[in-house]
Amino acid sequence: LLRGQFSPGDTVKIDVVDLTIEEGKVRVKGKTSSIDSVDQIKNALAQAPEFEQVTVSSTQVSFDKQGFEFQITWSLKK
Repeated sequence: LLRGQFSPGDTVKIDVVDLTIEEGKVRVKGKTSSIDSVDQIKNALAQAPEFEQVTVSSTQVSFDKQGFEFQITWSLKK
């Protein structure tokens, strides 16, 4: 779905901790290697024509200090 939203060669790896889908909204809590990766994910979701109101509601250094934990929410366009 987001394949066309990234430039060729872009790779963003995430570990999904929690995924919630309800009433046209999606929330993902996860972990990734850098703050730039969180921005890449948000920007790719925001460019997808199926989604709107993409928001990063939290970002913090992970407990093990090996990456960043984040939460992103978005709505499905009607």
